[in-house]
Amino acid sequence: MAVSAFTHSCSILNLQEAPVWHFIIDETGSSFSSKVQQLKATDANVGKVVGLLHPEPLKLPQLPHGFHATQNEPAVVHDVINNLLTAKVGLIGCAVTVEELEGYGWINSIRLLTRWALSMLPASGQPVKVKVFVEQRAPYTNGADLRAFAETLQNEMQKLSPSRLNRLKLEFNVIPKTGHPHNGYVDSLAYLWGSPKPENKAFLKKLNLVNKCFMDNDSLFVERLFLLIQHQHKLIAQDWYQLAALPPETYSNTLLSECLATLGYECKNDINRWQQFLKYVRDQQANKSYIAQELFHATNWLATYKPNNLNPLILLRLLNIQLSANNHLGHVAQDIANSAVKLGQQLFDENAQLSCETALRVVVMHCNASNFTAAQEIADKWLTWPVALTGKQNFGKLLSSKGQISAFLGDISARDYFIRAIDTFQDMLDPEVATAEIKQTSHYLLLLDMDSKPVNEADIMQRMLRLFSAKNELELRRIAADFAHGKQADRFSHYLLLRACVQCPVEFSQVAKAYLSQRAYWKDKQGHPWQLIQVYRSLLLWSENRCRHQKLCADYLEKAIELCQHKTQGGILLTMADVFTALRAQIIDENASSLPTASIVEQLANKLPFSFH
Repeated sequence: MAVSAFTHSCSILNLQEAPVWHFIIDETGSSFSSKVQQLKATDANVGKVVGLLHPEPLKLPQLPHGFHATQNEPAVVHDVINNLLTAKVGLIGCAVTVEELEGYGWINSIRLLTRWALSMLPASGQPVKVKVFVEQRAPYTNGADLRAFAETLQNEMQKLSPSRLNRLKLEFNVIPKTGHPHNGYVDSLAYLWGSPKPENKAFLKKLNLVNKCFMDNDSLFVERLFLLIQHQHKLIAQDWYQLAALPPETYSNTLLSECLATLGYECKNDINRWQQFLKYVRDQQANKSYIAQELFHATNWLATYKPNNLNPLILLRLLNIQLSANNHLGHVAQDIANSAVKLGQQLFDENAQLSCETALRVVVMHCNASNFTAAQEIADKWLTWPVALTGKQNFGKLLSSKGQISAFLGDISARDYFIRAIDTFQDMLDPEVATAEIKQTSHYLLLLDMDSKPVNEADIMQRMLRLFSAKNELELRRIAADFAHGKQADRFSHYLLLRACVQCPVEFSQVAKAYLSQRAYWKDKQGHPWQLIQVYRSLLLWSENRCRHQKLCADYLEKAIELCQHKTQGGILLTMADVFTALRAQIIDENASSLPTASIVEQLANKLPFSFH
């Protein structure tokens, strides 16, 4: 996944390695002392520093001599910034209130902004020179000698990141406003961030720089995490996850790579800390509050840095979460499964429920490989054990898994297994767990019944109303409009409702209209089942007006294809990509307007059974 998926396009993380860099810094606001805490965050006096990083040489449109943003109309400043954002530059900024700046004072803010930029600078150990240009501010006037200042920070960064910056040369230059040809650009950025004018605030919001390139004290984006890992010796589990969940290629030549490795080696000797991270990942998985790729990267980190001589029960929990992460991406992680099954068998008498969880993960893996016979054998074997041994939750999951396998095979017994699973969950005493499991299995049952011939649309509507606790269809329309905004936590219900809108077009016609009315707010997200959400968005548009929306339908199918073809995805997702590619080719055909939506859905069901479509 590209770095830009996690950052702003003008993040320093998106730059390529270069031998010489210019880092131009300016500020906005007047308060850089501890008194800033007495100001509101929105006060224009709050001190903020902004940096513009670019390789040497870089040509930008020449600005008028001595250009000063405050002396120009907002529209002129906006044009200047738009020109800058089309170039290969990196932007970074920070409010003095950000606690990781460790203190106050203008020069301290300059030092830490530079250190921060250097931590993200792409560098691999080759000679690299960074020329810092800071607009003068009393008592630091034009030409002030900052060699000692530069040497101190240079040595600090070389020690902090020896494999990247051991050949760093750093110089600081205090300049007047005309001291660098690009100073007017960073002056414009600083002015824009600190301006109280409504038109400037609106433009800044449109650029999406704040909380990404420009940090305030509520920011928690990638750049902020670079500060956290440097300045907070004991990362809390949530912050660790945000770092470890990033694709390694996004930070391979940055300080983060070294810091995460150092943290990993510390965890090898600190099992309690490592277990805190494992627990956080397991909680993310259990609550379904994850993105599949992030879960995958975080579990890989845990496996890489697991302590030696790990307790077998803890090791099995790790293997289970690894298997789950791989399953979510459609991988067939046979080696991990083999290790987990072997360990699960050894620990059967110690913890049969954990062994059963392993079996359930392996069943999903076999379904990803379309090896439904192997999946069925495992489920059947475990269903012979008494409920007291597997536990009600696991027993219900086994019945639900058997229903899914039967559905994939076109076996009519699938419905009975789903109903038995729901009955089992209803007997559980933990209402929160029972509700979540019933909801998930009810999803499967609805998907199965939507594919039946003929589909009972009125029955589907009544069951959907109950599932979403909606009193009537009007409430379901409101839920559909809310789903259109793309909250990650709603993704499975979102997919289910979209499928109902497409496969039950009469009963759900008004619900579909409510969803389509929010098209301007549709969001694109990562992970399963977002590829299917994009497919059914395409089909909804096709149903509404296939002639007018032909290109738009193809575009949403292309988004689905891209998600399926991402390099982290496994074989079943690539198969789905092939099916969606063929469908896209049909849709863009000049004679496609005669193709009914029901025919498309039938094609999908024939090629991708059950929940694969």
